[in-house]
Amino acid sequence: MTSSPAVDSAFQTGQAAVRACGERAGTGRCRLVVVDDHVVTRSGFVELFSSHAEFEVVGEAGDVRAAETLIASVRPDLVVLDLRLGTEQGLDLLSALTRATTGPRVLVVSMLEELVFGRVAFELGARGYVTKRADALDVVAAAGAVWRGALAVPKRLQADFVGTAGVGPGRVAGQQRPALASGARKLLSALATGEPLERLADSLGVSLATLYTQLYRIRKRLGFETLAQLRTYAKLHADYVAKRESPGMPDPSSARGITG
Repeated sequence: MTSSPAVDSAFQTGQAAVRACGERAGTGRCRLVVVDDHVVTRSGFVELFSSHAEFEVVGEAGDVRAAETLIASVRPDLVVLDLRLGTEQGLDLLSALTRATTGPRVLVVSMLEELVFGRVAFELGARGYVTKRADALDVVAAAGAVWRGALAVPKRLQADFVGTAGVGPGRVAGQQRPALASGARKLLSALATGEPLERLADSLGVSLATLYTQLYRIRKRLGFETLAQLRTYAKLHADYVAKRESPGMPDPSSARGITG
């Protein structure tokens, strides 16, 4: 395994983070659960974290129900979570875990596209997002950062992580997602239905060219690279984030964001 100065620095930061948090907790170890439906991948993560004395792997699970039962039983400090759990969505488990005020912090480690799924994960309250293509040391560093209360932010999302560092419903790491006019919000909701654009234009009473222009402006405003990303985000946001948003819902505790 090769490493770069940047990775070595991130690794050292992560190690310092878990040591500092362990000292504050009085145990010296971060108790974590690994949730991934692939046995080989899950075993690899268990071995990775078990090889670092600062971590204590207190359980592993391969589906949502088993994970919920396990987490309720062992009450870990950190959950390392995949977003694709067989036929189930890890976002369901993430939403449930972050809804609880005393729930564990969550680090998402997934093969799914970070530009879309990472944003939704942070909006639901995840504290970090790492792609499975990342170096093992980056995963360790991200876990340490999340455990200490910071954020592990993938490079493609760094521009979203500016200002204060709160995460949760309607936010991406402390910065409120750029406000959309009511018409644009309605269009985003309509896009989430999956209707073909020609039919969507007809139902909205606009030309297809006008619809493309409006969607282009929304896509640029929200920072997505393609229309497919915008459509996927719209659907996930409607299914998960919008259902949790309410005027009276408090924001989770803030933490200083870092890049990972």
